[in-house]
Amino acid sequence: MARQLDQEVVDRPAVCVLIARQPDRWLAHWSRAEGTLPLPVDPLTAPGVVADLLRAHAQRPVVRR
Repeated sequence: MARQLDQEVVDRPAVCVLIARQPDRWLAHWSRAEGTLPLPVDPLTAPGVVADLLRAHAQRPVVRR
């Protein structure tokens, strides 16, 4: 779904993919997600990852298609 959003939505929100296994990181790369979080979600790490994604998303220029 993240890959389809990237292809179809002009200014889509930042996407963070939850992965069950480290070998599944390729899936996040393929889906064009900006971030990944492994399951179970670490409550100390997750807020920092999400905040970084939101900051990076806010700073990127708006792309017109």
